[in-house]
Amino acid sequence: MADRIPLVNRRTILVVLPRIGILLVALLASAATVRFVAGNGRWQAPVARGNRAMEAHDYPAAVEYFTAALRRDPADPVGLAGLANALTAAQRYEQSVDVYRRIAELFPGNAQAQFNLAVALSRVRRFDEAERVYLRLLAENDAFVQAQYNLAALYQAQGRLKEAAEAWQKVVSAAPHLPSAQSALGEALMDLNRPSEAMAAYAEAAKLTPSDARAWLNLAAAARSVGSIGRAIVAANRASQVAGADATAWRFLGQQWLEIHRITGQQEFLTRAGDAWRESLRLDPNQADLRQLSETHGAATTFPATTPAR
Repeated sequence: MADRIPLVNRRTILVVLPRIGILLVALLASAATVRFVAGNGRWQAPVARGNRAMEAHDYPAAVEYFTAALRRDPADPVGLAGLANALTAAQRYEQSVDVYRRIAELFPGNAQAQFNLAVALSRVRRFDEAERVYLRLLAENDAFVQAQYNLAALYQAQGRLKEAAEAWQKVVSAAPHLPSAQSALGEALMDLNRPSEAMAAYAEAAKLTPSDARAWLNLAAAARSVGSIGRAIVAANRASQVAGADATAWRFLGQQWLEIHRITGQQEFLTRAGDAWRESLRLDPNQADLRQLSETHGAATTFPATTPAR
């Protein structure tokens, strides 16, 4: 559905899913800044310095300090966690995988260590390995919602829609309060041509995030696709009330009004489309294609000037 606000960009895998602000739910226990822990004095100083470097966002220095700590005690979990965190923060993902794998080997019964390894594997696009780790975690504990969430995101990012929809359904059954999961389920169901079920998921997402214009726009698109024009109009009206300064939301709102106009034949909705597009262009004048679309439909007469490129 081209007019639906996209919730997953399948070319961007897992680490940054540009949907409604949702990143991969990664609860990295070892990704929180490692705090100084009293204990073996041989490695206290490098670990403490690594902590300070992390707090100062000096990630290369932090890597060096935690590496120094591990030269003294290669199996120290605090040093390993700090190094994995520093490598991840420095975007040295391939190296971070080796450290997360080492932690998982040292603590084979620790679900968080295994989970962090799966996240690291996903970052470097080792999806088969990541999937195996998530499935193993879920076989041991089917209530591990974060693992189920990430597995669903992995499936959806790969375009494995049937598996994604099944996994998202498990997530929302266990954690119905997560709007991001409801929205992702809605998208998978729309792509599977199951719009009635998608509409229900989008309705839950909008109920959970009533100030999110994009949630209402997704609901409007799903409602329109099943012929529920009244509900589509209500959802589009709600989107217009909360769109604020979101140029993209206004753009897609205009598209919704245009589609409703095409179905109903009522000029009022074409006028609303023009108003929404005008607002989008006011917020972001550099949308040449939107100007052309508006002019094609005669939806508006005056637009802000395009901002010159710098």
